Amino acid sequence: MIRAPEWTANFGFDYEMPVGRGLKLRLSNNNQYSSRFPAFQAIGRPDDDNFQSAFLKVDASLALSAANDSWEIALIGKNITDKVIGSNCSPSNFAGGGVAGGPITGGTTSGPPGFAEVGCYSEAGRAVYLRLTMHARGSRSEPMPATPALAPPAPAPEVISPPPPPPPPARPGERG
Repeated sequence: MIRAPEWTANFGFDYEMPVGRGLKLRLSNNNQYSSRFPAFQAIGRPDDDNFQSAFLKVDASLALSAANDSWEIALIGKNITDKVIGSNCSPSNFAGGGVAGGPITGGTTSGPPGFAEVGCYSEAGRAVYLRLTMHARGSRSEPMPATPALAPPAPAPEVISPPPPPPPPARPGERG
């Protein structure tokens, strides 16, 4: 497969233990290994600069949390060995090619002025984070309480019409 290392491996561990009253401590580690691989396809580059050398990246974290996981504070280190990895590289002409011998065309082989420059995207180096996590309903392991069933809607109020007005009083000589 193009640009694939011959060997890769991911390995690590999580270790958790109780500490103090209602607390637990967790130590975590994750490692990524890769053998050397071509970052871009080219033949005869000086010093094989089109290859990413083999590397090992290490991530680690230390977390203190409540026994029921209602909160956690963690110190997290990503790529703590600070290994900067180049990926998705290509030959380029960053300087405009105006050097002795004529322009550099950006090809993968040597031209009159020499080799093209190499431009790569790189992954970030070391990063350290402090994370605080809170769970509003207490423990992550406790089930969420059931949502109470909604009561049926109240019936519409009964409209009561006022009684009809009384008949007008009878006139003299009329019978009512």
